[in-house]
Amino acid sequence: MLGGGHPDTAFGYATLASLQEDPSEAVGMLNRCLEIQESLLGEKHPAVADTCDQIGDALRRMGILERSLEFYERSLKIHQEKVDCHLPVARLYAKLGIVSLALGNGRDVVRHHARSIASLKDAPVKRDQAFLSIYDEAGKEMLRERDFDNAVALYRQALSIRKVMCGQLDPDIAIAHEGIGFALFSKGDYIGALREYQKSLSIRETTLEEDHADLLAVVEMVDIVRLKISKVESLPSHAGPGNGLNWTF
Repeated sequence: MLGGGHPDTAFGYATLASLQEDPSEAVGMLNRCLEIQESLLGEKHPAVADTCDQIGDALRRMGILERSLEFYERSLKIHQEKVDCHLPVARLYAKLGIVSLALGNGRDVVRHHARSIASLKDAPVKRDQAFLSIYDEAGKEMLRERDFDNAVALYRQALSIRKVMCGQLDPDIAIAHEGIGFALFSKGDYIGALREYQKSLSIRETTLEEDHADLLAVVEMVDIVRLKISKVESLPSHAGPGNGLNWTF
């Protein structure tokens, strides 16, 4: 029987934590894993950094954002002392930015995002879908909550990362513009949505056959958005306050 301080016991707790649907259960198991790792490996071991990162994720899912920041910052500090840890550092800055966004700390969002991009530029391998998914999933969550402004902000951050990782004509760039366009369309900003869909269309027309399904789908969305704009512009001037191009039908 393995003792409480055996490496395999720590691994067992980490494995069990990954299987938990309830993040609070995961936090409990990860904390036990962390205690064992610290006693066996020391507080600055990469495995300790990874566990702190996972605890931060679980706390973020629970909405315990300040504590989540603490664990992300601890993980970041460990990774920053290692060589060739550009991607983990970039990911952690991204997570710090997302939590700061949820906390309403706008300056921290900008600062963390800039450092995330800077770390990514130094990474030997630029393409890392797991890193991008941090922003993509957070953007989708904001859309589900109908928080369109933050969804757009997150999608724009993902786009700026993709521009570092991919060429300007990469299909992922087109997809990113479509995601921003959808968020703006949902918000009722049809002019902004049209601009994003047209950027996607420009890429699609360059890289795809004219009868390709992805190209035709973007053409259809451009037509839909233009129709919305024409409806708004045809409304009488007294129909409502403010900029009519932001209204939703």
